[in-house]
Amino acid sequence: ELNANGTYGDTYDIHGNNNESSIGKYVSQGCVRVHNADIEKLYDKVQVGTPVAIT
Repeated sequence: ELNANGTYGDTYDIHGNNNESSIGKYVSQGCVRVHNADIEKLYDKVQVGTPVAIT
């Protein structure tokens, strides 16, 4: 979960998804969607509380 401006960490996430062909398209409400294999790799490398910059 991302603690984005104006939220309490309960609105946006970085996550995999069950329709990987939709990645890169405007189909979410603000979440960062990635390939399932990529989120599995990221999970072991990032600690809770790590700052995230989305540009």
